[in-house]
Amino acid sequence: MHTVGTSVERIEALAKVTGKAEFGDDIRLPGMLYCKGVHAEYAHAKILSVDTEAAANMPGVACVVTAKDIPGAKMIGELFIDQYFLADDMTRFLGDVIAVVAADTQRQADEAAKLVKVEYEPLPVLGDPKTAIDNEQVINPDYPNNMCGGVHAKKGDIEKSLAESDIVVETHYETQFVEHAYIEPEAVTAVPSPYRQEVTIMGSLQAPYNLRESVHRVLNLPISQIIIRPDTIGGSFGGKIECAEAMGVRAALIALKTGRPVRYRLTREESIVESYKRHPITFDIKLGADKEGHIKGLKCFALGDCGAYINMSPPVMYKTATLGPGPYRMDSLDYDAEAVITNNVHTGSMRGFGTPQAIFALENTLDILADKIGITPLEIRRRNLLENGDVSPCGHKLDFHEVSIRSVMEKAVAEMDYERKYAQYTEENRDRSRRKRRGIGIATSMRGASVGADGNGFDVSRVLIEVLPDANVHVNIGLTELGQGLRTAQGEMAAEGMGVPFARITMGETDTSRSPITGACIASRGTFMGGMAIRDACDQIHKIIADACAIVYKKPVDDIVFENDRVRFADMDISFPEAVKACYSLNKTPMAAGTYSVPLLNWDGHTGEPFYTYTYSCHIAEVEVDLDCGTVEVLKMVACHDMGRAINPEMAKGQIYGGMVMAEGMALFEDLGLDRKTARLKNTNFENYIIPTAMDVPENVPLLDEHPDPRSAFGGRSLGEPATEPGVGAITCAINHALSKPGYINTLPADLDKVFFAGQELFDKEA
Repeated sequence: MHTVGTSVERIEALAKVTGKAEFGDDIRLPGMLYCKGVHAEYAHAKILSVDTEAAANMPGVACVVTAKDIPGAKMIGELFIDQYFLADDMTRFLGDVIAVVAADTQRQADEAAKLVKVEYEPLPVLGDPKTAIDNEQVINPDYPNNMCGGVHAKKGDIEKSLAESDIVVETHYETQFVEHAYIEPEAVTAVPSPYRQEVTIMGSLQAPYNLRESVHRVLNLPISQIIIRPDTIGGSFGGKIECAEAMGVRAALIALKTGRPVRYRLTREESIVESYKRHPITFDIKLGADKEGHIKGLKCFALGDCGAYINMSPPVMYKTATLGPGPYRMDSLDYDAEAVITNNVHTGSMRGFGTPQAIFALENTLDILADKIGITPLEIRRRNLLENGDVSPCGHKLDFHEVSIRSVMEKAVAEMDYERKYAQYTEENRDRSRRKRRGIGIATSMRGASVGADGNGFDVSRVLIEVLPDANVHVNIGLTELGQGLRTAQGEMAAEGMGVPFARITMGETDTSRSPITGACIASRGTFMGGMAIRDACDQIHKIIADACAIVYKKPVDDIVFENDRVRFADMDISFPEAVKACYSLNKTPMAAGTYSVPLLNWDGHTGEPFYTYTYSCHIAEVEVDLDCGTVEVLKMVACHDMGRAINPEMAKGQIYGGMVMAEGMALFEDLGLDRKTARLKNTNFENYIIPTAMDVPENVPLLDEHPDPRSAFGGRSLGEPATEPGVGAITCAINHALSKPGYINTLPADLDKVFFAGQELFDKEA
């Protein structure tokens, strides 16, 4: 009997479908205050004065807080502490919050916030990364040229490889700011203790331990007097960390100041203005190959816009540079990824972490290369895919697990009937008068599991497991359930590790007063890191139970086995409850804290291990393009992934399905409408910021190609981010195939205007 690898029912499913699950915005408490933030009127300005008197004197207003009310540190952040959660001397983007009003009702807070008067001295707006570099205006004084982090991956002699190439392709690609577009906007509630200076914070909180640390630093409160309890979260995708953290700190400040519970939620418009986005990145690429299509070298300069705060920009650019070259063999690599501070909306963690952008650029460039050589896009990839024992573009020798990218790709190719459709659509599109045209595109990825070498010392996971006297197993882990089914997967791994049925497992709610510090649920680390910690705890508990059985039954336990709710050793075969009873009869508690730290990785920019292990993925998209309307209909998508072992296969397929839809939105629709002169966003609601609806979702086929990873406790590795990564590249390659011009549309999104004018330029002018 094995639990891992079976599709058990999600433990939170019933509560969600019956409406009983409590989200951040559902909390109502007696005496609760309601909050409204006052946002900056200028993206870049000195704050000369803040007048809160009129607002404070409004009926129902309990208090108005500004930066002057902060007792401790003024900045927060997960990796880089540079974000002002209440703007002090300067505004850096239009989402900066200068003051927060707390009142008896939301309407009172909204009206009072309008009365806060701020006097500004406007400064020049740096709305473009290229103009921000070495500009006299400095947004963060610690970064005098406004550049905040870069990674340079190198292998071999790139100039020699390009010079020796028979064909060199030069391309330019641009991606946009992308909103996380979770259904539930940010909402937090802070509740003060009536007995001491203690606060409990609840809500849509992805990184509870980071929030706890920030409250500790800002409010000078002992960590033991700060309790963080995430509620059910209505989607996150990396988006409910710094913004929700800032809200939690503001709410805690007000709660301790007033002695009343404080509710702080954002409207959709506020959420879009204030929260961080996916990094827009520009790519300048040179790709060289011999006449048979074997890649000789890749040179790329990637420039990312990190907006007003550094946030996660350095690790995002790390992944762009180390994973952007894809799962392809090449003699040489020169991949320089840099991030620049601007006055635009800030950027941060989002599903993919810099890789969907890079894959979009590389895969379209590969299609151009294939066209110049005279082979198909599939063939160019077949000739260059990494195999077992190869060295990755970043110098990692892949001899520790199955390098399954070829198997993954071929499985997707077969499911989509790619070769037949590619030949058919290529032939049909030779008819230049054809107004509705079909195309098919393919893209691959090689995703590093967890944080990687740039997070050495950061990547730690912990779990507390206790076997109760009735032989049921209680698991406390601090990784947050975001809607991805993580708690169910963790429960399955705990059942497998203990050798008991899933029914014996109870999963505790995330609570920093009960769960050990385990880091944030980011970087596709939940299953891999959590599973390793669970295995460690289970092994410790097995040792406690074994020692007890040896005493009680007077038998050797060297060969003890825990499986199928039984415990076998020597000539004994007893039930798991009997073994637990033996423990408690000796006053031994079968309980353990499991810990796992990723081994320190050594990567110097060209050799070593940039990541501990990898997930392999391939997406294929089939589209129909209407040249007269500019519309793109995605007809079908196939996505195949090898995430090692699927802990819960149906949940894994659900992750893939959602990832494909998210990729479709980024590829075709999503655009915040940034005005770079003012740094203002034009599209701040779901009426104008278009995301895919049920009517846009095509036939999506998720496939699993499992090769259990020997470096993982239960064979599983990352899936959350790989599920999205190649999709944008696949869809845009398909559009360009339909246009009979590989790489033609090179900026995102490929919306109505871009596709319509592409058709005008490529076909109508010729006619």
